Amino acid sequence: MKNVLITTILSFSISVSFAQNGKILSKELVDIKKSEYWYKLSENDTLKTKYKYLNKLDFYAITYQSDSSIVKGMIVEPKKEGIYPVVIFNRGGNIDAGKLCIIQKNEI
Repeated sequence: MKNVLITTILSFSISVSFAQNGKILSKELVDIKKSEYWYKLSENDTLKTKYKYLNKLDFYAITYQSDSSIVKGMIVEPKKEGIYPVVIFNRGGNIDAGKLCIIQKNEI
């Protein structure tokens, strides 16, 4: 049991020491009214009822450093202070492997 604990602690220490630095280089607020999806989310330039919850969120385009690579990403944060669950999606890779797809109910 002692060997398992020591091995676990060493493995964790090594993985932490080689982790990416994750330094955020830029973070810019995105106006969803100017996004390419606004026409799907709105009617008469106002959010459709089923998307009203988006008014409670801020959307940011970020650029961050991962080791020697520069990566672009998105952060969505609640506007109201509080403790919330978090979802992290790291796609990685290239081509379409792991690509996120949005499926509409009427497409199923």
